[in-house]
Amino acid sequence: MGKNLQINGTLSGECSLIILGTFEGAFDIKGRMEVARGAVIKGDIQATDVTFNGKLEGTIAASERILLKTAASIKGRLVTPKISIQDGAVFDGELRMSPEPEQKPAAPEAG
Repeated sequence: MGKNLQINGTLSGECSLIILGTFEGAFDIKGRMEVARGAVIKGDIQATDVTFNGKLEGTIAASERILLKTAASIKGRLVTPKISIQDGAVFDGELRMSPEPEQKPAAPEAG
């Protein structure tokens, strides 16, 4: 999504996505999502893996991990089993560290 592009709505899909512009609404991405420095999001992000370096008012829910880079500014809620926050990132809100999905036990071998 380009730097000078502004979008309102819902974006969903199975893909990797890089956001450079301004977005108001919701993301439901089954894949990796990166929000670049200077990007602005008002809304919610749901993705597998999120690398964030822009500005957000809303929620990020990642099933694998969230990385907040040095220029990240977040006001809202983070939900993930793993998180990394670099020096300089600003987070004002609630963090919920959900456990990783449980592995199903292997079926017993016949015999």
